[in-house]
Amino acid sequence: MRKKNIRSHPRFIQKLQRDLKQYYYDEDYYTYIQQFKALQELDFPSSEYFEMYYESLFHTGQNEKALFFGETFFQMLDDDHEDNALHMIMIIRALKNLERYEEVENWLVAMAKNPYLGDLDPSVLEKLEMILQSDITDSSKDEHMIQPEFDGNIEKTITEGSVEARLSAVEFIFNKKVEGYVDLISRLYKNEEILMIQSLMVGYLKAMDYNDEPIELNKFGKKFKKYTSEFKTFDKEAKVVKTIEWIDDIGARKFEGNDEKIRQTLEMFMNFSILWYPYHVPFTPQKIANIFINYIRVLHNELDEKNFHGELADWVFLIQDEIERLNQ
Repeated sequence: MRKKNIRSHPRFIQKLQRDLKQYYYDEDYYTYIQQFKALQELDFPSSEYFEMYYESLFHTGQNEKALFFGETFFQMLDDDHEDNALHMIMIIRALKNLERYEEVENWLVAMAKNPYLGDLDPSVLEKLEMILQSDITDSSKDEHMIQPEFDGNIEKTITEGSVEARLSAVEFIFNKKVEGYVDLISRLYKNEEILMIQSLMVGYLKAMDYNDEPIELNKFGKKFKKYTSEFKTFDKEAKVVKTIEWIDDIGARKFEGNDEKIRQTLEMFMNFSILWYPYHVPFTPQKIANIFINYIRVLHNELDEKNFHGELADWVFLIQDEIERLNQ
């Protein structure tokens, strides 16, 4: 009897799938792209692996390849195939990244006319909304948008205000990417003692493409000296999107569907992560999600504090100490 090819064995495919997830969550995107092809040869991947493949292409700047891949699969699949929505969304995202806005509008119209649009999972529609509202929108249009006003004099608040007021002002110019404060922030961040404010200042300089001199920091006993062009944005460095997904997934099980505790975990994760920026977060999104979920469980007396230990716990406590200093 002819021996079955081991590569087609279900266990081999399952191992390949596990490896692919690990490559992705370790941010080894090039290996994921390469090994995804092996999965395609053996099996038709589920939408989860398609999505990670697209994300890997976007992370490595391969927008043209993502577009070609999406258009190819969209043409291959039946009109009512369940993966159609995902491929359409990724095509739109690739086109936006490539600044081919007229084609984006055509695809949006096509999506709106799709008879199966109303049957889409809400998470798919949320993902489309996130893409349309994200930083990959037409930047030339943003220049002509009226920025929301800050309730007060930004420069005076940042230089003379209370800690709370300064934090609010810097957070405002960082989140809204308000231009005109680069010179001020590039002078002040060096001597800023409140690390939350300093992190937001550095995030602002990164968002403004400040590259006149390297950013030099000493936070949590670690030194950092790089040009802003050499480090990632806060969202990418803190691994925000994937960590939030893991918090939602793991939290639903560990908190038994308690949305309030999941919200508390998300809020704590975001507040803690900005303090660490722009340093590299040295853990995978899944591990980050687990540690913050367990910390919330400790605070709610659902987990014994003696079981909350290790390298990740030390990292959390390090940032917690700084937050307590901020609130003194």
